[in-house]
Amino acid sequence: MSTRKSSGGESFNDDFCLWLEYHLSRMFNNSGDSKLRWFWCDGVGQPSNEGELTWELINQSRKIETKAWIGATGQDVYNMTIKLDLESLSRCAEGQSLKGCLPDEHSFEWVTIDVDLMTILLQLK
Repeated sequence: MSTRKSSGGESFNDDFCLWLEYHLSRMFNNSGDSKLRWFWCDGVGQPSNEGELTWELINQSRKIETKAWIGATGQDVYNMTIKLDLESLSRCAEGQSLKGCLPDEHSFEWVTIDVDLMTILLQLK
């Protein structure tokens, strides 16, 4: 891992959030679950506190907590947890895009969603 201590915000930025929004919508569309197939994502927000995107906090927690607008209407507010693996942590440390860390949109293995609790957990590579 690089010794450069980048802000996690360089990697988890508006461009990545938009990319993730469309990636999740395609993943839902590809789902074998008839209920989830009609879900889509209408946005991924930045954490409410910009300080949550410091490299130190991301490296320590190995996750990013935020909100996403998901559901059949795309308007239900879900608490989103994005877990980071070694590759995604390394990219954050270097200020690189996280787009390449998103698993295949044809796979649901990297996503855990609870529609009752309105939570979604993503595991980046």
